[in-house]
Amino acid sequence: MTDESGPGALAVQSRGLCVAMVGAGQLARMTHRAAIDLGVELRVLATEPDESAVQAGADHLIGPYGEITSLRRLAEGAEVLTFDHEHVPPAVIEQLENEGVTVVPSARSKRLAQDKSYARERLGELGFPLPPFRLVHSSEEVADFVVFEGFEQAFRHHGVGGFLAGEDLGFGDDAVLPHKAERELLVVFCGDHAGK
Repeated sequence: MTDESGPGALAVQSRGLCVAMVGAGQLARMTHRAAIDLGVELRVLATEPDESAVQAGADHLIGPYGEITSLRRLAEGAEVLTFDHEHVPPAVIEQLENEGVTVVPSARSKRLAQDKSYARERLGELGFPLPPFRLVHSSEEVADFVVFEGFEQAFRHHGVGGFLAGEDLGFGDDAVLPHKAERELLVVFCGDHAGK
């Protein structure tokens, strides 16, 4: 950067850099404005032509963000590939890295952000203190974990957007697993629009 406009005012000379960004939402729109100010080309991958960054005038491609061919086209000629969102599968990102594309954040970092089980395992390997955790696939495994770790947890039905529909795990409405607890149990459940 060079100061061409007087005290405190900086003007950026274009360096001909290109940043490719997967996604064209609000973050890409804000990045587009900053890229203009910095003299950097921003190219985004949008799934629809009416996405925010496209409407703001960002150079763009239309295509699916989970397919390697779309990402290869986006990354072509760019110094770095980055992301507007976290939905790109880490395996696809890793494939791009193996092909020589500079990706920030890396596939490994994205996996840490997307896969909580992997993140906890990796952090544990590195010696970070972690609360007890277990990957579970059934209500019985949840109950076993709660009993084994000594947690007390009420499972109540709060409808769509609530904490948990207790009957879906076989505990029934307002069921309580009777154990004393001095620790917190974080239970994350996903469901569809009907609460299943």
